[in-house]
Amino acid sequence: MVASEAEAGWERLEAGGVPPTMRHGLACAALRTRDRALLYVFGGIDAAARLGSGGAGSADEYLDDLHVLDATDGAMTWRRLLRGASASWPQRRAFHTATAIDSRAFLVFGGATAPPKRPRRRSRASSGAAADEGNPVSYLNDVWQFRGEDQAWVCVESRGEPPPARGAHAAALVSAPPRLLVHGGCGEGGAVLDDLWLLSARAGADAALSGARTELATARKREAALSTELEAARAAAASHQTAAEARSREALELRQQLHAQKQAVRAAEGRLSRLPGSARALAERLSDLCEPIEAALHELNAAHAPSIERGDGSRGTGSF
Repeated sequence: MVASEAEAGWERLEAGGVPPTMRHGLACAALRTRDRALLYVFGGIDAAARLGSGGAGSADEYLDDLHVLDATDGAMTWRRLLRGASASWPQRRAFHTATAIDSRAFLVFGGATAPPKRPRRRSRASSGAAADEGNPVSYLNDVWQFRGEDQAWVCVESRGEPPPARGAHAAALVSAPPRLLVHGGCGEGGAVLDDLWLLSARAGADAALSGARTELATARKREAALSTELEAARAAAASHQTAAEARSREALELRQQLHAQKQAVRAAEGRLSRLPGSARALAERLSDLCEPIEAALHELNAAHAPSIERGDGSRGTGSF
């Protein structure tokens, strides 16, 4: 804290990363934890787009990007937060406020944005926008909470009649208990406002809690669906494994049968290979045995053959 004017001094800082584009009408809020110091920058008017339109104003010049300057350990680095981290996102705006409600979250209120293509006098859209016919600016009175822990936006649905839509107002947090004070600004038709409004942190907390519960319920439903899919996949895998084990057992039995059949074929082949040799040896043995028998038969036949008288008076022997 500055004790005297003599102790105050400005210093230009350099930061790494990719900084936000040149803009004005932006809002920023600082969130600090035990080990991190983060400065969030949201929205504003794109200076290059404003110059390109000749100052006439267009929807493209209003921004809805969110950047964070990480000043942890004195090393400052810019980075842009992408929409994929949050299911919902505030619309484009400038001249809004961003107020930290604790070390984990900040609130964005109101601001100015491009009017709808066919504005109607004193119309109020669901987003909290109010437009004036012929006025190139629409004003907002919606409230958004950004949670640093999960990098998510939540639209705060507060109780009671909201303040009139406005931009270029001022907002501050009043503690014990936390409450958001909103004062002044510029409203429909360019009217300068001097009213004072209070948003209780309880209302914002209730809305944030409701949004968190909705997100939790959605996450749980998704978890249940994934769990069901996982169980189905496991059952299918178990069924496939059982079928694979049965096929494996069948394959093993077939291999065993094939092995036994191969052994039987080899034994038959062995017997067949030995059979011709045995037959030849048997034939030769029989031939050897038959030779003396045949010789004895011839001798016996010759010894007992009777004499036969021939026609010329001679005698011969015959066989019987």
